Amino acid sequence: MIVLVVVGALAGWVAFAVGRTRPALTPRMEWLLPWLLPGVVAVGGPVLLSILESIVGPW
Repeated sequence: MIVLVVVGALAGWVAFAVGRTRPALTPRMEWLLPWLLPGVVAVGGPVLLSILESIVGPW
């Protein structure tokens, strides 16, 4: 679980760096992206793992 949060935080900052090079993002989205993405990964990661576990079986 902690690994997912760390990976999500890193992905958020990478997305933030990429977003700063692309002017397509609004300033609000540019500010929210590094904080929003880790939350999505932290919540979505365990859900995806549980779905995979139900399909593949316990690890």
